Amino acid sequence: MHHLRPAVLKDGSEITRIMNIAIQEGQNGYVNQLKDIIADNWFNTLYNNSLCLISVEIDSLIVGWGSLTEYRGGRPAFDATLEISFYVDPKSKRQGIGNSLVIHLEQEARKMKIETLIAILLGDNMASINLLKSHMYSEWGRMPNAAVMAGSSVDHLYYGKHLTA
Repeated sequence: MHHLRPAVLKDGSEITRIMNIAIQEGQNGYVNQLKDIIADNWFNTLYNNSLCLISVEIDSLIVGWGSLTEYRGGRPAFDATLEISFYVDPKSKRQGIGNSLVIHLEQEARKMKIETLIAILLGDNMASINLLKSHMYSEWGRMPNAAVMAGSSVDHLYYGKHLTA
C-alpha cells in the first residue's frame, strides 16, 4: 500500500532519481539527466517554488512524487491556475499511485481556491495522457512537433481541467 505525505528536503535525492528515470525514458522536455549541483539546484527550486510537493512511499521508499506550481508566475491573471505534475517510478506503476497523486493534488488545489489545473506534457506520454483523461482533463493545446527527443519530433501538449465546473 502506498502513502502520500508532504515532501521534505531529505527526499531530494529520491525525487531526483525518479525524475532522472523519466528523463532517460524521454517523458519530459529534459534531455540530460540531472546530476551533482544541477540536480541539487533543480530540486531546491522545485522544493522552494512548489505550492504543494508530495512524496509517495511504499515501505518507507519513495516511489513517486507530484507538485502544484505557479502557472505563468507573476501574472495576476493566472493566480487561480496552477500547473500539476506527477512522476512514478516505473517499478511501481500500475498500482494506483498516479491516480492517488492526481486526486490528492486536486484536493489541495481546491483548498487553495484554485479554479484551473494545467498539465504540460509530451504527446507520446500515453500513460499520463490516459491518467489525465480518466480524471476529466481535456486537451487544451497542442504544439505539433515542438519538441525533439532522441532525434524525433514530438508534440507538446497542454491538458487542463476546471475544478469549479
